[in-house]
Amino acid sequence: MAVRSSGNVRITGTAIDDQKVTFQKIVSLSFESDRFTPADELQFTVLDVLNGRFKFITMELNGRKIFDGIVDIQKRVIDQKGNYTSFVCRRKTCMMLDNEVKPYWYFNLTSDQLIKSHALPYGANGAKLPKAAVLPQILAKKGISHWEFLTLFCRLAYHRSPYVDRMGNITCDPFQETEHLFSNSRADGIPFLTAELTDDHYQIISKLSVKTGKAEYGATYGYVLNNASADQFEIVRERYYHPETEWQGEPALSARQYYEDKQAGFFEVTVTVPGIYDIRAGDSARFEDVIGSYYDLYVTKVRLRSDSDGNTMTITLWEKSGLINR
Repeated sequence: MAVRSSGNVRITGTAIDDQKVTFQKIVSLSFESDRFTPADELQFTVLDVLNGRFKFITMELNGRKIFDGIVDIQKRVIDQKGNYTSFVCRRKTCMMLDNEVKPYWYFNLTSDQLIKSHALPYGANGAKLPKAAVLPQILAKKGISHWEFLTLFCRLAYHRSPYVDRMGNITCDPFQETEHLFSNSRADGIPFLTAELTDDHYQIISKLSVKTGKAEYGATYGYVLNNASADQFEIVRERYYHPETEWQGEPALSARQYYEDKQAGFFEVTVTVPGIYDIRAGDSARFEDVIGSYYDLYVTKVRLRSDSDGNTMTITLWEKSGLINR
């Protein structure tokens, strides 16, 4: 049985001979997107009789492309019931994760050089950075991926972490202007089947002391960052942080980035909605219900499931205040 209500979803494959095929008999589909990694994943199974071997896959929703990726796995199965083909695909920008940077000290690296050498050849369409920037020096350690190198550059130059927006551009804008309202009480909201609101206090750090030098019997910790969120909940959880070489001379920035990495998702709203919507990681969001309303959220993860039982999406929302470098 084909996927129910799949008329607004169109999946097209490009074979190794560059022939294009639009799949007609999709029996299952799953899609996952995460704001913090450039490797959206699409998995689907079709009953179409296929002879070709495929290299690229695109997926459109209501005529708008929402996935442009490479085929990681194509599996063809023939049994007594017939035959089917399954695909595992990732967004083309996953190549920024799959490829390593040459270990090297880079001097006077500009943002333009960064994008031309570490983003465009590996699936990105372009960049929307806050301004032109140059770093006097930056170290690419052995084993670092192009995405990790891009992230390090943006954190040092712009004090923000990059992500890939809905147009395939590298951006440091923390949130997109597109906003979604999830509500069962508002007529203009997206209704949800279930909602989970989680306060994860274990992620919260109350005090971070950053190493800034050496002492006779240890280290000196000349920079201390206290967390107002921890004070609110009366949480005591102290850490001593020794920044890596690339953060030397930036104790305040390294401390704020450490906080962000550890506790950005300390408050989480997870909603499951019926149907398929054009919701992307990085979009802004609001949640309204009788149990509470939250207006300063953003989408961190999107999961789509589609099979003979219907279509559902699970969207994970975090508070914008968790991204302190914004």
